Amino acid sequence: LQSVSQVLSIEWADCLRLPALTQMLQRGRLFKSLGAAICADLLPLAHTLGTVPPAPATWLNQLTGLPDVDPGEAHLFAYVAACDDILITADKRALRAVKNIPCVVSALAGKIVLPEAALLALCVQRGDDHVRTAMAPVLALDTMFRTCFSPGNVAPRDGLSSYLHSAVLELSPLVLWSPKPKGTP
Repeated sequence: LQSVSQVLSIEWADCLRLPALTQMLQRGRLFKSLGAAICADLLPLAHTLGTVPPAPATWLNQLTGLPDVDPGEAHLFAYVAACDDILITADKRALRAVKNIPCVVSALAGKIVLPEAALLALCVQRGDDHVRTAMAPVLALDTMFRTCFSPGNVAPRDGLSSYLHSAVLELSPLVLWSPKPKGTP
């Protein structure tokens, strides 16, 4: 996670989380899906992050009650819509719902970072083998992780690019953050 913040040119001290994240890592859906060991590793890291301030009501009102967008996601989207921050999220279900609200799409343009985009940028910066090694403990958690970073896949960037391209098409007109090609300022 800290490597991803670096590749996005974000200071770790500036990274934020939902206030409920620490509870989510101790019980509930995240605890059940990630498992006790991973959550125990993530909990101290979560405690080092600040919490997202309250989101402006003007943005929150447009997102609250939207099907497929839970209250935490609405809070994050509303906060990011109102500021210059970016949001790393894998929740394509919520993004599919948000892509249908033109003013929100406009406010979020280029501010939504999918894991495949962040990992692609990390592969370019640090190398495929470095990222593959870092991803090994979490391969079982996600199909995209397993597909792109399995020991038999010699070209994780190709897989990540394919996943990202599919997401760009699926989530249009929402403009997602995309890694800059090598050599681009």
